[in-house]
Amino acid sequence: MRSGPVHGVGWLAAELAFDGVEVENATPGFYVVNQLARRLNLGLGAAEVGCSDAHIVDAIGRAFTEFPGTTPKALRTAIETGTTVAGRRRYRAMGLMRYAAWGLNHERYVAVV
Repeated sequence: MRSGPVHGVGWLAAELAFDGVEVENATPGFYVVNQLARRLNLGLGAAEVGCSDAHIVDAIGRAFTEFPGTTPKALRTAIETGTTVAGRRRYRAMGLMRYAAWGLNHERYVAVV
């Protein structure tokens, strides 16, 4: 049993049979983590996905998954066949400031609780 929070599966991903692996997370500062995930997934051969991990409005849609089609069924098929492409849009300066403010406020809230 783990003690404390779990933040993803990390290297355990290489031992589990995932259909897809998040290789683009829109959290600022995750460039190296995203690159590690991409490199790990090269060996796994799973579909790549991008997720916004949106804690603030500015983060919505910053990371995304492109696939042929527009329906949930088409997305599932694309993941199963490995025809997805993860992408990312850069933050504007104000969006980064909002994310930093959210992070500072979030840390203060966690410390109080």
